[in-house]
Amino acid sequence: MDENLKIIQQSLTENQTNSLNLEVGSGLGLLNTHQRIQLAYGNRYRMKIDSKYKERTTISLSIPWENDDGEQAVG
Repeated sequence: MDENLKIIQQSLTENQTNSLNLEVGSGLGLLNTHQRIQLAYGNRYRMKIDSKYKERTTISLSIPWENDDGEQAVG
C-alpha cells in the first residue's frame, strides 16, 4: 500500500491534519473535505478509501439522512 494512503487513512481515523507532512496532491483536500462533512453530520458520517497503487482509487462516503441535530439533510 502506498505510504501516503496509510497516512491519510490514519488521519481520517484520528481526525487530525495538523501533524501531516504530505506532498502537494497527496490527499490533503480529502482530509479537509472529510472534516467539513463531519462537522455537519458528526460521527455517523464515514469516508472509506480503497486503493490499488497506480491502478485505481475508490472513495465511498456514507452520509446520514439527518444531521446530529435531527434536522433532515438538504438533498
